[in-house]
Amino acid sequence: MKIEHFLTLLKIGDVFVVDGEKFTKLTELTYRDAYGLEHYIDPLFDVKLGRELAAQAEAAVAKVVDTSATIVKDVENL
Repeated sequence: MKIEHFLTLLKIGDVFVVDGEKFTKLTELTYRDAYGLEHYIDPLFDVKLGRELAAQAEAAVAKVVDTSATIVKDVENL
């Protein structure tokens, strides 16, 4: 298994959420949890991170509202 999401999608200092917990990326291979403990990234955690980031991106796209819609009244049928 390869670590790809942690390396490519996050910058050092970014805060991210996995399973409802907040983490901060410290280096290219480590992150800090909410309790201040440092962890090395592992492939299984990277897969969870990829799923969370995909879900966040999908939710951001779903929240986009089309404001270009207009109301047209048919004056002849009034």
